[in-house]
Amino acid sequence: MNDPRPAPEPFDVDVVSVVMAGTAVWFVAFVVLLPFHGRLAGAGHGDWLWTSLAGWTLGLLGILVARAQRAARRAAWSAPGQAAGTGTGAGTEPEPDPTCRGR
Repeated sequence: MNDPRPAPEPFDVDVVSVVMAGTAVWFVAFVVLLPFHGRLAGAGHGDWLWTSLAGWTLGLLGILVARAQRAARRAAWSAPGQAAGTGTGAGTEPEPDPTCRGR
């Protein structure tokens, strides 16, 4: 049998930027659909407007959550007395922990 390939290294992604971009897309969709609300409702697609509004509002909540997670992660990395290998301290971001893939 073939040996399985090793797992790739995890990406270091700026989650706040990703969530902000998605939130902006939902907002643009809402603004574009807003003038067509009557037509959409008449054609049985009135839920498109409300789906885009829900996506935007949930995106706003997602931005708050992502910022809170980023702040907590940075605070943990810069905490004095941290274990060796868990970060560089001094407010810089360490290499991702390979044991936390997919989380």
